[in-house]
Amino acid sequence: TRFYFSYIYLNMNTLFTAIILTPIVEYTIHLGLHLIKNKTHKNHHTEVHTNNNRIERLPLIIAYICLYMRYYIIGFGFLQYWTIHSLIHFYPQYLPKYIVRHHLNHHKNPSVCFAICAPCIDVLFGTDSTILSINDKINM
Repeated sequence: TRFYFSYIYLNMNTLFTAIILTPIVEYTIHLGLHLIKNKTHKNHHTEVHTNNNRIERLPLIIAYICLYMRYYIIGFGFLQYWTIHSLIHFYPQYLPKYIVRHHLNHHKNPSVCFAICAPCIDVLFGTDSTILSINDKINM
């Protein structure tokens, strides 16, 4: 029974990491790319505005390296990001509209909506565009 309980603990830990921490890490990386004015990420924004999207390769490469090195949660986190981000830009009809709308709001206003897979993280950190617009109206 000891093995069984450690297995449950491991799964709960994994579940917590996958559901809670992975979206926060994704948010932080995306925000960081904006703060350091990353050229590759800036090019992505330019490509979206000029309707010249390309498939991102770097998150996929990082995911494969992490999976090869058995960092499964990190690898699957990058695969999740890559899949959802690619669907948003190439096949938005396969995703809930709120996720697509949330990310496209980020492309209209790069200072908001940094979460891609879990828009609720922007609500948590106060960078959701709808919350910011409501706060602006209240402060007027």
